[in-house]
Amino acid sequence: NKGVGQDRQRHLQLARIDTGLGSLLTQGVMAAMLLTVAASSKQLGSVSTVHDLVVIFTSVLGNEFRAKMLLTFAIIGACMVAAIVQTLCAAWTFEQAMGRATATLPPESDESAVLRMVQNVRARPLFYVAYTVACAGAFTFTLLMDNAVDLSVWTEFCNGVLMPPVIFTLWYLAAFRLPPEYTLGICYRWIVFVVFLVCSLFCVGEVREEWARSAR
Repeated sequence: NKGVGQDRQRHLQLARIDTGLGSLLTQGVMAAMLLTVAASSKQLGSVSTVHDLVVIFTSVLGNEFRAKMLLTFAIIGACMVAAIVQTLCAAWTFEQAMGRATATLPPESDESAVLRMVQNVRARPLFYVAYTVACAGAFTFTLLMDNAVDLSVWTEFCNGVLMPPVIFTLWYLAAFRLPPEYTLGICYRWIVFVVFLVCSLFCVGEVREEWARSAR
């Protein structure tokens, strides 16, 4: 019942801290990766495969084995995080679309962890069924597909197209539709609007450029 009980202010504060630190960490890692590849890619001319990354990080780390280990853990970690986020998002979306009421969640207690897990499953069967189906579907799809690169590229294209309307919908809800105590401040809401607008313009521009490149 995070964010809906008597301690919702504490949960919201922790959520803000968690989101802020997570954003800085993930963007820092991404920036470091991009800068490293960009600075070392002159010897290759282009980077299109994992083997190209191995060559780049071998030159950076000075050892091919260390480069392979670093890239292995980085790729596996990224895939694990993406799998967790996607399956949880699908389960939560399905649960909320079916009208699950947050008031039905069991309160926190001093009971054993196993008993609390059983209570959570009984209180939220839609979520756990949807999560299980999402994981099983992803596993089955992975076994059946020989090459999912084209689908991954198409998924990224759809993400780029859908990102602007989604984030501006969230911005509108946060700026004008939340209760007064949670609504974005006047200055802050417009700063966020400008940041979202700049990101959306870059996103749409890249989608257009990729579409034109594939058409040629």
